[in-house]
Amino acid sequence: MESVTDFIKFLKSRKSYHARKARQIVSVNPDAAKKHEQTGSKHGEIIDWLESYEANPSCQSSPADDDLFSLNPLDMQSLPEDLSVELSVSQSDTEDAQILELLRIANRSLDLNEILIGCYRKYDIKHKRNLLTARIYRLIKRDLAHNVGKGTYALGPAPEEEVSFFAPSGGGK
Repeated sequence: MESVTDFIKFLKSRKSYHARKARQIVSVNPDAAKKHEQTGSKHGEIIDWLESYEANPSCQSSPADDDLFSLNPLDMQSLPEDLSVELSVSQSDTEDAQILELLRIANRSLDLNEILIGCYRKYDIKHKRNLLTARIYRLIKRDLAHNVGKGTYALGPAPEEEVSFFAPSGGGK
């Protein structure tokens, strides 16, 4: 499978090709040379975007890109104050969204210590351990997260357990 780095390399070669072609034909066909320059410039813009995405993928999307009607409290932070007052978004909703966002950013399971540290470093919030555990438990009940092990959580509902048709039923004849 190709990586972002492979695509960047390819686009850089295409950008170089168009720049070289523009220099070669500028005296013969200035219009074609201009088109090569424009294409090379577009390749440069795409390269810049991919490089910034590769450096920090979590900062690339906005609510307008994702979902125009997003009710995620983290997506609503850019709304005007008078509109925010009209919305019914509680502090609890915001903290739930922050925990889910940390799990999404990590793209792996996190233990309670990592979530406590992530909440502090990203959102400047100090949670009490038992209250955070209760909040995560409510997220699990809503199938937004699941327990991976003792004190370790991951995003989304728990994977289905395999049922063996050959397991003993535990009953007699």
